[in-house]
Formats: sequence, C-alpha cells, structure tokens
Amino acid sequence: MKIAIIGTGGVGGYFGGKIANAGYDVTFVARGEHLKAIREKGLRIKSIAGNFSVRNAKATDEIKNIGKVDLVLLGVKAWQVTDVARQLHGVMDDHTTVLPLQNGVMAAQELAVQLDKKNIMGGLCRIISKIEAPGIIRHFGVEPFIAFGELDDQKTDRTTRIKALFDQAHVPY
Repeated sequence: MKIAIIGTGGVGGYFGGKIANAGYDVTFVARGEHLKAIREKGLRIKSIAGNFSVRNAKATDEIKNIGKVDLVLLGVKAWQVTDVARQLHGVMDDHTTVLPLQNGVMAAQELAVQLDKKNIMGGLCRIISKIEAPGIIRHFGVEPFIAFGELDDQKTDRTTRIKALFDQAHVPY
C-alpha cells in the first residue's frame, strides 16, 4: 500500500511515522527547513509512548510529485483542507482513499466539493503533538488514536484494509 501524508506536522508526522516504521511506502509532504531536515536526517518522533525514527524518509513539498497512492492521510490545518483537495487529483485514481484527520465534521464535506465522495472516508484523531524542531515531532500528551469509517457507516473491504494497516503500525483506532 502506497501512502501520502499531506501535512507532516504533529498529526501527520506522528501517524505517518508510525506507518512508515511498519514498512509501508510513505511519502511525507512538508516545507521549508522541516522538509530539508526530513530529507537529510529522516523524521524523528519523540513520544511519551517511546521514541522512534524514520530513516531515509521520502519527502516532498509538491503533492503532484508523489504519484498515485492508495491512501492519503490529511494532516493539514482545517482551513487548508479545501485548497489541498484541489491538489489531490494528481495522486488519486478510482481506488484511492482520502482520510482526513482534522477534528470536526466539515473536512469530509469540504473534500467532497472537489473529490468524488466514493474516495472519501470520515475521520479524526486525538493526539497532543507538535513540530519541536525541523525534522522532529514531539508527542507529549494523551494516548493517540484515529477514528475512521465510511461516510454511510458501512463495513467495507477498505475499512478492513485500513484497520489492518493501523494494526501493523500500532496505531489505535
């Protein structure tokens, strides 16, 4: 499974790091000094649940450079969702799933303005984390988890595949 982490801050960096550490093909989207540090030194996560690193992390500042992916984890700020949705077409095909991690109910609706609803799942996460320094994410509060599901609350093959991915990456859901 090929995964794009759009927004490699406290949310995307932590959960994307867990998934990359589980052996999945992950590309991180970041910018500036944070991007430079990830490319040169990898992504380091300092966590109350245990520190870890993603060496040789793939990172870019251009979504279009990622290529087609199976899963997009959207870790950007809520006010960025609409703009990012416009940029996702280049990494998507009929089978790509976009999973927003913003708290609140609007992200899936905002994505559906630009993307086919069949590609979108509902989601949110809980974590207290931030970029501590370029290339370093600090998780410093609460047990992280991701809640997700189909917008019509049906159990599907893709919910099963994503649960398996989260299980392998030790991401509670």
